[in-house]
Amino acid sequence: MTVITPAVTPGTFICTSSTRPASPFAGQQIYETDTSKSLIYNGTAWVAPQAQTAPPMCSVYRSSDLTGYAGSSLVTWQAADYDTESPLNPMWAAGGNANKVYIRTAGVYSVSLRYYFTAAATISLLETDFFINAGVSGVTNTPVHNATQAYGLTTYTQKYAQGDYIAVGFAPTGGSAFVVKGSATDNFQQTRLTVAFLGKTA
Repeated sequence: MTVITPAVTPGTFICTSSTRPASPFAGQQIYETDTSKSLIYNGTAWVAPQAQTAPPMCSVYRSSDLTGYAGSSLVTWQAADYDTESPLNPMWAAGGNANKVYIRTAGVYSVSLRYYFTAAATISLLETDFFINAGVSGVTNTPVHNATQAYGLTTYTQKYAQGDYIAVGFAPTGGSAFVVKGSATDNFQQTRLTVAFLGKTA
C-alpha cells in the first residue's frame, strides 16, 4: 500500500504575534495567544479568515456634481467605498477608464444603480442604460414627476465573463443638460453604482 504524505502539516500553529512562523506557506493557519487572533497566510501576508472569503464586489460613486450632463456620455465615477478584488487588478480605478467597473472573476453579479439629479424641470422621462462592454445590456425608463429633481434605484442580476465591464449612461426625454448629483460625505446625495458577486454558474 502506498502512503501519501500531506503536502502541508494539518492543524493550527500556536504562537504569539512576535513568534509567527518565519517561512509560512500559503494556507497556513496560526492562533496568536497574545492577541487572541486566528490568521491565515495568503501567500503574501497574514490575514483574518474572513478576508480570504470576501466575494468580489465594488461600490463607486460621484463625489461631486457632474454638471451640464445631457446624456451624451458615460458617467465617470470619482471614488470607491470598497473594492474587494486585488489592488493589483481592481474592479475600478481612477484614471482613463474611471467610467467602467471591470469583472475580474466570472460569474453572476447583482448590479445596483442609485441616481439623483437636479435641474430636471423639463425632463419628462429618464432612460437609464446599462452597458456590457460596448453594447447596451439593460434599459429602464423612469417618469420624472418632480419639477426640480429625479431620483431612484435600479437593480438587476446578470452573468458576466472575466474581462467584461459595466458602465452607465442616461438619456433624458425633453429638456437639455442637467446635474448628476454627487457628494463626498452625504450618501443620499451620491449617484452610485454597486456591483456584487453572487456566485459561479459552473
